[in-house]
Amino acid sequence: MGAFAEQIQPLLAFANVEITKNENWQKGISASLQKSWELTQNSDAVLVLLSNQSFVNTILVNLIIEKATGTDLSIITTKYNNIVGVPLLFKRAVFPVLNALNEQENAKKVIQ
Repeated sequence: MGAFAEQIQPLLAFANVEITKNENWQKGISASLQKSWELTQNSDAVLVLLSNQSFVNTILVNLIIEKATGTDLSIITTKYNNIVGVPLLFKRAVFPVLNALNEQENAKKVIQ
């Protein structure tokens, strides 16, 4: 969580989730992604979602995971209005590239 963590965290009290605060949220989405990469190094994959995408539902998330499971591709993206972007999934093979991104770069550099 970033800018509004104090307001959002109590709303998630019912959920069985681990909440992590990104102290560098003001540096932009690349700082949030960097924090995510740090916390997920032992994972097989990372699913990137944005909170302002109201069209994302469990059906879409499950389709992305299903696609990732059935392919050797390291990046699974979605496309809307001819724009490739999030939600997307990165497999472990891409983690070193993601970790090497600097503050001015973001995951778009990796998926283009």
